[in-house]
Amino acid sequence: MEYTIERTDKDILKLAKWSFWYTGDKLILRGYRLYTRETRRHGYKIVQDYDGSRPNDTGRGKLRKEEVPFPYQVMDELKERITRHVDTLVGNTWSDHQELKNESKMREEEQS
Repeated sequence: MEYTIERTDKDILKLAKWSFWYTGDKLILRGYRLYTRETRRHGYKIVQDYDGSRPNDTGRGKLRKEEVPFPYQVMDELKERITRHVDTLVGNTWSDHQELKNESKMREEEQS
């Protein structure tokens, strides 16, 4: 499952995006981009970039994985979103299981 976290500054002139892939046992940083713009009327331009599929890419504005900032608020939001998603999946699976169990009991009672 892929998760994207976005943060802007107060005047909305900077935008940071983190992209993660969660496999169930691993959390992988897929990308990070920092955008800036001159005013609100201008579009965002990429200032810094990390691409997990090209970790050795160097050049202007390219970051190494170690240089990507990880504010605790981003990690907290990511943890919350993964937990909520897993709870939804498990909750749905459990409720589906209970519903099927109740239906099979009703069929057994009808057949008896």
